[in-house]
Amino acid sequence: IVPREETKEALRRFGTSIPIYVVPNGLDVETYLEPPATVSAESFDFVVVSRLVHRKGIDQLLKAMSLVAAEDPSVKLGIAGSGPERDRLARQAAELGISEHVKFLGFVSEERKRALLHESSVFVLPSRQEGFGIAVLEAMATGTPVVANDLDIIRRLVPEGPNRLANTSDQEAFATAMIDVLNEERGGEQSTNLVNQTEAKQYSLDRVGEQATSVYDQVGTHT
Repeated sequence: IVPREETKEALRRFGTSIPIYVVPNGLDVETYLEPPATVSAESFDFVVVSRLVHRKGIDQLLKAMSLVAAEDPSVKLGIAGSGPERDRLARQAAELGISEHVKFLGFVSEERKRALLHESSVFVLPSRQEGFGIAVLEAMATGTPVVANDLDIIRRLVPEGPNRLANTSDQEAFATAMIDVLNEERGGEQSTNLVNQTEAKQYSLDRVGEQATSVYDQVGTHT
């Protein structure tokens, strides 16, 4: 059992001949539908929740953010998470002249993470690679629009319309996607909540549990 089609396809290319079943990772969607009652969080135009490591692409996000800030000097980006790249990324933000537009929040609790996702306008995911993309589902479950790197796995998760996919290595394209979604969100042009929450519910623990049970039943009939 693997969590995504890409893994199944890769195993087939490597010559795996046994049956391979895809059961995606699940999310406790209900806990994300409403903001937590006991924790508040700052509001940001853009927020990312991520380990601060190279493969997560925060360096590329900062480059795009410099272009966004040049067009709209009021924008703010919140970066939630810790990791070995923290100091280097802070220096990069300073070198780009966007320190006042970026706040490093450090490690945040699960409740504060949910509050941040609800309070912020747009969730961004600049990752160079992702194993599944659970952070995208978390943001979608709060109804927040998503701007993400155009990876195959993310393309399978994120519905078109209120969200945008763009190549983070093309900072201008990614910055344009960020600006477009933020402006749409500010202008109330999209019904993001319903679209994204409906999609996220496809990965609820109950639904994924049903898929897993079905797979185990199939395997049981062949053993």
